[in-house]
Amino acid sequence: MHRKNQNLTSIITARVQETMKNYPVKAESMSLWDSLQRNFNCCGTLNYTDWSDSVAYYRINEKLPQGCCGYTVHSEEIVTSDFRETVCSADSADLYIGKPKPYDPGLGCLDKMLTWINKNSTIISSVGLVIASLQVFEILFSCCLARRVKRDDEYYYSYY
Repeated sequence: MHRKNQNLTSIITARVQETMKNYPVKAESMSLWDSLQRNFNCCGTLNYTDWSDSVAYYRINEKLPQGCCGYTVHSEEIVTSDFRETVCSADSADLYIGKPKPYDPGLGCLDKMLTWINKNSTIISSVGLVIASLQVFEILFSCCLARRVKRDDEYYYSYY
C-alpha cells in the first residue's frame, strides 16, 4: 500500500510540475496555479524555488507569481505581448507580507493538495462511484432501447 502511495505521489508531482512549466503560456495552467496557490495558501510544487523551472520565471526577470506573494509594496505588474501578471521578487521577506499566519513559503502546494485529497477521499470516492453507476445505468438503458427499436423494426417489416 505504501508503495502505491509513493507511485501516486510521484505521478501527481510530475503532472503538477509539468503544468507549472507551462505557466502562463497555457491559460489552463495559469488559472489552475493561481487558484491552487490562493486557495491552499502555498507556493510552487514543493516550495517557491520550483518556479525557477517555469517559462514565466525567466520572462519576468526571475519574479514569482502573485499567488506566492503577500500584498506587498514590492510587487509590480509585468506586461508582455503574451500575458499580464502581477509579480513580486523571490525575496523571502516579500513572501510573508499580507499572508495569513499558517502560510509558509517553504511548503509547496503538493503537500497541501495531497492532505486535502486524503481528508476528502471518502467524498471523492463517493462522487466517482455515483458517476460510474450512472454510466452503467446509461449503458443498460441504451442496450434496452436498442433491443426495443430492433423488435419494433422486425414487427413493422413483418407486415410489409
